Amino acid sequence: MSVSHDIEVPSSENVVLRGGCRCGNITYTSTALPSAMSHCHCLACRQTSGSPYQTFASIPTDSLTWTTHTSRGLSIGESVGAAGLLRGLWEPGEVCIVAGSIDEGSVKGELMKPTEHIFLEEKAGWFDLPEDGLERFERFSNEESDKRITAWMKEHGGDESKKRES
Repeated sequence: MSVSHDIEVPSSENVVLRGGCRCGNITYTSTALPSAMSHCHCLACRQTSGSPYQTFASIPTDSLTWTTHTSRGLSIGESVGAAGLLRGLWEPGEVCIVAGSIDEGSVKGELMKPTEHIFLEEKAGWFDLPEDGLERFERFSNEESDKRITAWMKEHGGDESKKRES
């Protein structure tokens, strides 16, 4: 694997997890474990994952280092296989990564478990969500994040749930 000279990779002793996409074109390290994990049931996550929901891990932006060079500024809506990665669109200072992209064998410490289901208003009708004791939210789990994502969705083509009704 070739690493671009302009990427400063943290010392391996500080890295607490590694991950990336299946093909290896996008890889990352983190010096912090996730601060939150959520199951997202929105249409965009279902479409990119091919599953009834996708699980995300929130990591402080300043702890994440891309270890392969890419000219693509990854964001919601871009397809990078199942390992699409999201920048902190709704939580300043955080980046959300697809939890399935984490190499669990590299984790130093214990990964937290998901604590919530979000965007249940867009949940697949064919999927019966079992009672798992996690918090459930029709949209986001907090009002400020909900405002940010709603504004982002309007700016980038409208509310996904309204698109699918057309």
